Amino acid sequence: IKLQANYDSLTLLPNRTLFIDRLNSAMNQTQRNNKKIALMLLDLNKFKWINDTLGHHVGDALLQQTAKKLLASVRKSDTVARLGGDEFCIILPELEKITDAELIARKIFNSFKKPIIVDQQEIFISGSIGISIFPDDGDNVDTLQKNADSAMYIAKNHGNNSYYYYTQALQQKTEKRLKLIEDMHSAIVNKEFSLHYQPIIDLHSNKVASAETLLRWNHPEAGYIPLSDFIPVAEESGLIREIGNWVINEVADNMQHWDDLGL
Repeated sequence: IKLQANYDSLTLLPNRTLFIDRLNSAMNQTQRNNKKIALMLLDLNKFKWINDTLGHHVGDALLQQTAKKLLASVRKSDTVARLGGDEFCIILPELEKITDAELIARKIFNSFKKPIIVDQQEIFISGSIGISIFPDDGDNVDTLQKNADSAMYIAKNHGNNSYYYYTQALQQKTEKRLKLIEDMHSAIVNKEFSLHYQPIIDLHSNKVASAETLLRWNHPEAGYIPLSDFIPVAEESGLIREIGNWVINEVADNMQHWDDLGL
């Protein structure tokens, strides 16, 4: 009886009743420790078309596999619930930074890149996510859900696998950060990064003992972008590994070149 009352029978995720209970508990806890909660509302794109065209058994299998993808993308402390149809809700409590919600959204959409196999058919899914923040965007379940829903419909207009914040100022910051990530990808391909070497002098011999390698980015439109503007975003997005690998290979090439010159 407890299972039927609190969990969705198809996906075994918490249902609307348990979702409301967990969100209320998270809000009470957050008010005590002064942190944030992100509420994410996810809607699958073209689910009705899949259901009508391929049959309800395919639609059901799709929802079950989507539930698994969502659970694999979140933290243990998070709650993934199915509110009905193809609508899922995710509670992200105890957030240190609001941008942590974006990391989860990107993980979810990355997991959607792999197809779901049903009846030996490959089916690719995509979704739209609306995000509202407690207490900034509402202090109760209904308001938070309504605002996340509004944000989700804006995300739908941005194309497949888009997420959108309810607060415009936060969304503008997010779009600026996404543009920076996109530009960094291009910078690696288009060789916009360069290395400058700062020599370290041995005062006893007055000779160059070593050098410090400094990374610089000359953006084609914005000019030189300060490290403090793009390195934190590179670290958050995981691009720092790719940039770091480029730096190491470039330094190795330069050292080889200097060696060939007899330096």
